[in-house]
Amino acid sequence: MSMEQEPVAPTGLGYVPEGYRSPDQARPPRNRLRPLLIGALAVVLVALAGTVGYVLFLRWDGQPVPGDVAITVELSGPDGREPSAAEVAETRRILLTRMADADLTRPTVTGIGTRTLLITAAGEDRDRAVELTAQGNLTIRPVHTVADGEAGEACAPGAPGESPTEQSVRAAVGEETWAAAEKLTTPDLVEPAPFAAFGTLSCAAIAVLPPTMQFAVPSIGCDALAARPPGSLDRAPDLAAACDDEFHRYLLDPPRVTGTGLTGAEAKLDETGNWVVILKFTDAARPVWTELTRELSVGEKQAAITVDNVVISAPTVMAVITEDPQITGSWLAPAAKAFAARINHGALPLHPVVTTVDTVR
Repeated sequence: MSMEQEPVAPTGLGYVPEGYRSPDQARPPRNRLRPLLIGALAVVLVALAGTVGYVLFLRWDGQPVPGDVAITVELSGPDGREPSAAEVAETRRILLTRMADADLTRPTVTGIGTRTLLITAAGEDRDRAVELTAQGNLTIRPVHTVADGEAGEACAPGAPGESPTEQSVRAAVGEETWAAAEKLTTPDLVEPAPFAAFGTLSCAAIAVLPPTMQFAVPSIGCDALAARPPGSLDRAPDLAAACDDEFHRYLLDPPRVTGTGLTGAEAKLDETGNWVVILKFTDAARPVWTELTRELSVGEKQAAITVDNVVISAPTVMAVITEDPQITGSWLAPAAKAFAARINHGALPLHPVVTTVDTVR
């Protein structure tokens, strides 16, 4: 990859990861005397401070160390096509920027071949690093129906290249079982045994079921809905099914606001000292949000904020809201910053799938 094609590393990392340009290379030339003076000052301070000074001025060389987490991510285009070099470069840039925003230690994102990324960070950042690899598609939708659910059995990812259709899934579960599932309107008080065949479907097969079926079939648990392939919720132009982290199941109306309606997201402390994440709308999206709250406030209905395949928040709208919404919860600072970083720079242009999570030896 030529120097002109390499993405610019985010500022504040303290190093330039392999395959990136220094932020200084993206700026106009600056006065060269200042770096020389700073370097000279560093030498003087090292001489004065001895070994302690050396440790303070030693900079990490951008390589992972033993004990760091190593995450392999496979990328594909929205339609399963081979990703372009520009899309891979943009995905790398967004991921590294997310990791810097979330204050991860020793983050690197390295391209391997044409569709694979190797991501590393400090071992204690393992969970947040995995979370940050998600695509980051956001929608805000009216809630159509809500029901209690449970985690359920995890679904298998499916074979590489698997492209199930509604017809093939219908044949797999059987016509009689399919016909019975079509009549369901809610998973509440439904005996799951007659629908056990749905619980054996791959995640990719579940994603092609009608949304009402994904919502109402009791043998499809919340873990399976969350594990559908990236972009599954976004491919539902009408109704969509998803769960929150408390296993409430939602049937959702079409989206009113999507991630393109955001200028960013910010994690901050509110007036009570609790961490919140504020969604910042564009000038075009803010009146759409206000009108949605006007509609939902009549009858005090819910608005669901989804990211990827999960409902992040589903507040009941009590009144018309003209300000940018804020997502509250039992956030700790690292989790709030990681969530904001995940959506702050837009969705990844490619669909990511984590294939391995290992430890650097």
